[in-house]
Amino acid sequence: MQRIELRNNIIAIIQELKSNEIVEILSKGQIDKNQLLNLLVNSKAGFDQAMANHDKSKIFNQFKAADVYETQFFSHLIQFISTAANNQRATLLSNNRMNMFLTFHTTILSINEILKSLLFDEKDFFNEEAINIIDAFGEETLILQIVDDDKINLTKFTKITQSLEDLLNNVYILFEKIENVNFEYYPTILLLDSGSDINITIKLPKKASKLIAQVFKQMWDRISNNHSYKYRRDLSDIEKSVTVIDKINEAGKKKVINKETAEILKRGILYNIEDIILRSTLTKQIVLESKEFSNRQLMIERSKSFLLPEKSEDTAEEEAISASTGDSK
Repeated sequence: MQRIELRNNIIAIIQELKSNEIVEILSKGQIDKNQLLNLLVNSKAGFDQAMANHDKSKIFNQFKAADVYETQFFSHLIQFISTAANNQRATLLSNNRMNMFLTFHTTILSINEILKSLLFDEKDFFNEEAINIIDAFGEETLILQIVDDDKINLTKFTKITQSLEDLLNNVYILFEKIENVNFEYYPTILLLDSGSDINITIKLPKKASKLIAQVFKQMWDRISNNHSYKYRRDLSDIEKSVTVIDKINEAGKKKVINKETAEILKRGILYNIEDIILRSTLTKQIVLESKEFSNRQLMIERSKSFLLPEKSEDTAEEEAISASTGDSK
C-alpha cells in the first residue's frame, strides 16, 4: 500500500471509529457515560463496516484491532461503563479493557501524525511553494493513478505525461475560448507517489479538474463496458457520451469558435484521454470505486486487449530496440 493511500485509509478509519472523539472524552476528569457509550456503539458499527474494505482490514490486522472490537470484549466493556461506580476518569481507566481500548485509539492517532510528518518532510516532491499536502487532496487537484502489476517503464510514463500535458493545454484553451475564463496559473505536479502503481497529484484550477475528471469517468464507463473496444475506432460512439463535446459543438454552431478550433479541441480532449486510459491510467476516484469487480483489477485484465491497435506502441518500440540490438551483435 502506498504511503498516501495508507494515510488516507488511516484518516478514514479515525473518522469511522470516532478515535478523536473517544480520546477527547476519555481525557476529561468527569466523563459523560451516556455519551461515551454512544461513541462506543458508533465506533463498533464503523469498525464492522470498515472491515469489509480490504486495505482497511490489513491496517486493522497490523494494529490487532480485532482484539478490542471482538464481541465478547466489547460487551464486557459496555457492561463495565454502564455499571461503573462513578463517572471519574480514574475509575473508568482502572479497567484493563478500557485502557486497551484507549491505547488502541491513541496509537492510531499517533501513527497518523507520524505519516503526516513524513509526507511534510519530503519537500523534494513539492513545487517551490511547498504546498501543504492536505491541500493536494482538495478540489484544486487531479489525482491520476497508473495501474500496473509490474514495474512501469519510462516509455509508458513519458507517453502518459505527454498526453496529459496536451490534454491540459486543450482544456485551458476550451475555457479561454468558450467560457472566457483565463486561469491565473498553469498546472503543476504536487506529488509523485509510487508503489505497485504510481499516483500523480496535479494542482490545477477547480473548474479544469472537475471537467477532466468528468470526461475520464464518462469515457471509462463506455470503454470498460465495450469488450471489443479498439483504439481510435470507437471514439465516435464515445463522443455521444461526453457532455463537454456538446458544449464544443454548440460553440462551433454559434460561431464562438470556428470549426477548425472545435475539431482541434474535441480531438485534443478525446484522443489524449483515450491515450491515457489505454495506458492503464485513471483518476484516483475511478480506481477506488468498487462494484462487483474493482476498476483497478478490471483495468489490469482488460489492458492486454485494448491497449492500442493490435500491438501496442510500447511493445513495438521494445521489439524494434531488441531487433536493433540483435543486429549489432
